[in-house]
Amino acid sequence: MSGGDFEKEKWEYERKTRLAERAHDRHHERHDQLNEAAITAGNNALRSLILINGGAAVSMLAFVGAFAGKDKIELSRLSPVAPGLIDFAFGVGLAAAALGAGYFVNLLRSQAAGRSTLNYEYPYIEAGRPSKRCGSGALFLQWVAFVLGVASLVAFFRGTWDVKYFIDTLSKERPAVTRSLLAPESSSPARTP
Repeated sequence: MSGGDFEKEKWEYERKTRLAERAHDRHHERHDQLNEAAITAGNNALRSLILINGGAAVSMLAFVGAFAGKDKIELSRLSPVAPGLIDFAFGVGLAAAALGAGYFVNLLRSQAAGRSTLNYEYPYIEAGRPSKRCGSGALFLQWVAFVLGVASLVAFFRGTWDVKYFIDTLSKERPAVTRSLLAPESSSPARTP
């Protein structure tokens, strides 16, 4: 092989290496963006679950307060609404626990990356035993967070079903009371100038 051919092959190899490194960098950057987007979407979903369950609990308390405040029904008759309130409260707690598990997922992933051994020869980054344990723990907690999020959503649907059952039962027992409480308040007649 002549010197010119060697230089040409060397130049071609270096060019391909630079192109590959740029492609690898773009790939890693895209991976980081998608990972960040997934984390943000998961956190937003869990915060939404906290809001819908908490909002449902507050609206149920207002609903019960309307019944109790109008003295049209005995307080003991309102006890069937308790399971729905409990479900909504559990939904808030489960979503908050899922957010906590998500925090620990990120912490363990950070620890896994920090505990990797950096080398100047291939493989350049080596995951040792502590790093692998942190990665396994993060994966486990990721599934825990997912299951807790799904359980929070299930709690919301259960609570909604319990409230529907309560309203159906109440409307069968006391239809006039239920209609008067669920109907919009009649406004006073408009004044004429």
